[in-house]
Amino acid sequence: MTRLVLLVIGYVLMLAGPLLQGLSGSANPNAYIFAPILLAGSIPLVAGRNIQPSARIMAQGILICGAVVLGLWYLGGLAAPMAIAPAAPVGAAIAGALIAAAANLLKFRRA
Repeated sequence: MTRLVLLVIGYVLMLAGPLLQGLSGSANPNAYIFAPILLAGSIPLVAGRNIQPSARIMAQGILICGAVVLGLWYLGGLAAPMAIAPAAPVGAAIAGALIAAAANLLKFRRA
């Protein structure tokens, strides 16, 4: 249960980064920063499922994460700009990736 809660918090924080970037009124979505962070937070979860590494899957992951990042940045940009510290969006995404990766280190309980 703790592992699931940590994963949810981690993914919410990772997705909050691009949204905060849009809410700050920034014209640059920084997709080249946020997409690899999302991938880094997701890789430990996917790696435990015996998925074979391939260039096609990695390219699809980058494209999907980039599209999600651009979509969240766009949605955040629709609102009125807010005063947000410049490091807050990237910091939230990195904190989320670290929490999600750490949650994958927790062992499953055997009943």
